[in-house]
Amino acid sequence: MPLRRHLPLGDMERMVGMLLAVQTQRHVGRQFNVSHTVVGRVWQRYLDTGSVDERAGKGRTRNTTDRDDRYIVNMAKRGRFESAKTLNANFRVASGIRISKQTEALANKWKHLYSIGNRVRKKMDMKFLWCIVLLCLMTAAVADFVDSDATCIILNGQCETRCTCNEGYTHMDEQCFAKVGTDCTTNADCVPDASCTGSTGSQTCQCWNSLVTSFNDTECRVKVDKECNSSMENVCIANAECKWVVGNDTVCKCRNKYSMYKNNSQCSGDVGAECEDSSDCTVHSECRAGTCVCMDKYMSSSDNKTCHGYVGAECNDISQCIEHAECSGGKCKCANDYKGDKICQKKDWKLIIIGSSFGGIVFIGTSGLCVCCCCRRTKK
Repeated sequence: MPLRRHLPLGDMERMVGMLLAVQTQRHVGRQFNVSHTVVGRVWQRYLDTGSVDERAGKGRTRNTTDRDDRYIVNMAKRGRFESAKTLNANFRVASGIRISKQTEALANKWKHLYSIGNRVRKKMDMKFLWCIVLLCLMTAAVADFVDSDATCIILNGQCETRCTCNEGYTHMDEQCFAKVGTDCTTNADCVPDASCTGSTGSQTCQCWNSLVTSFNDTECRVKVDKECNSSMENVCIANAECKWVVGNDTVCKCRNKYSMYKNNSQCSGDVGAECEDSSDCTVHSECRAGTCVCMDKYMSSSDNKTCHGYVGAECNDISQCIEHAECSGGKCKCANDYKGDKICQKKDWKLIIIGSSFGGIVFIGTSGLCVCCCCRRTKK
């Protein structure tokens, strides 16, 4: 069923009531069969005005019709060497309407593009040229998606306008929204379930309470051991599921063979867990053939929850190294009294008893250190 674009006043009031009851924008959108961006605009209007009524329109009244605009463009094409002021004067004589500086600038832009088309007309097809013209006029559009509202003005022609969001933004429903941590001015700038917080001039998008950032700061989701709505999809962080627990409550839990990290805000796959990408797996492991396996120079821990580094492997702390090894200078090295090129083993000591006119015990270690203990005989 196609999404609705227009909502009656009663539906918008019920939307606000559900949002005040801490329902997510995505959930409310599904209930009313509208995009979450529509819900976001209704919510922003309520926050700004205290009401969901449509605000009065803004902007200047147009002096020209669509037909007048086409006439201005044709004048600019025919008079390629005339200035914008001359075009304005000629149009005022013909129609009695005075156009603005912005309309003059647009006519000049069309005139410039048309002159380019004349120079390359012999080298390329004019239908393809007009598609280039449209793309040039859409350069102000800013994540990589096709604008479904873009239309081609040539007969039997097809072209598309591809848009890319600025750095720090992500595209949803053919719009660009600020990721968590990106500067903003209003709540409508942010991704769903995030708000624009902070002091004036330094506001950033932050997830609502009990939610944490997920999927490269593009979504806000419920972290592990927090309550969730089991009737909704994709409410928990990546690799977590909304499950029933004792007391008939539903909370987010890491899926099978996944463990939680970073204050319950991340679920990472144990060694042997199913995966789609290496980002699903625990530290120092990667996804191979759909399974999390330890990287080279690492071995699985006894509980398979992490990977420990052999001697020479990179590390951040001692917990990432094998037994009897320590993390020094970012590398795993054997601790004192231990040696090995891969694993760490206790240094060997040889016991040699030298017998002569005196009793002696010599400990000779693999490091070459000798310790002698001599005993003096006593007369009975």
